[in-house]
Amino acid sequence: MFNLDTNMIPFAITLTMMAVIFIFGIIASMIIIKNKQNRKSREYMQALIDERERTMYSISLEVHDNLTQMLSVAKMSLHLVPDVVLPGDINIVKQIGKMLDTLIIDTRYISHALNPDYLKKKGLLPSLEEVAKWVNDSKKLSCRIMIEGEATRLDSQLELMAFRIAQEAINNTIKFAEADCLVIRLSYTDSTFQMTVTDDGIGFDTKTDSFEEGVGMLSMHQRAKIVGGQIDIVSAPDNGTSIILNISNTNTNAYAA
Repeated sequence: MFNLDTNMIPFAITLTMMAVIFIFGIIASMIIIKNKQNRKSREYMQALIDERERTMYSISLEVHDNLTQMLSVAKMSLHLVPDVVLPGDINIVKQIGKMLDTLIIDTRYISHALNPDYLKKKGLLPSLEEVAKWVNDSKKLSCRIMIEGEATRLDSQLELMAFRIAQEAINNTIKFAEADCLVIRLSYTDSTFQMTVTDDGIGFDTKTDSFEEGVGMLSMHQRAKIVGGQIDIVSAPDNGTSIILNISNTNTNAYAA
């Protein structure tokens, strides 16, 4: 049997403790380095998101201050036309008037939807209700919002990111899904928030080797990560698509009734 000199016991204990401390030091250093890398990654993504928001803010002001105003002036000027056109052309003038009305509504919606300050002040739920109304009025498809739990105000940055994710999902549905219905479901609990955007369109297979997330989906993942959330995409051919945002919920205040 191996016999350890009793005089060596303190040395062995000290050596063991030093080895343990050294190992823990390495682990702690790796964790610190990883956290720094994650922080730098988040800071980089935040900088990209902030730059996009500044760009959209500038465009929203241009749309509001110039394009919308020009369309409004054109609509007012159109009221003078019936006095100088032939009676048979009145219907054409009326059609042009309706087209201008639609353009004015669309440009106002675009101006609001691009403006981060407007969205933060208005809040997530009212902003999504405005989008749903625009989608329904455009006759592109039917859109409705469902609420589970008590609708609460979230952190303004969190709400803005959630809105941008919903905005991207809605735009993808309109452009690619060939859907008839779109449902935006907001689920609130004391500690979590979930937003699901679901359509009944053609869907796609996320499990094939050829599937590749586009710029829009990558943007959704980035925005979710910025606020500590996660995006899940559930879809299948001929079975629609669901974009699911799961996120922690803090600093909430109930919407005023």
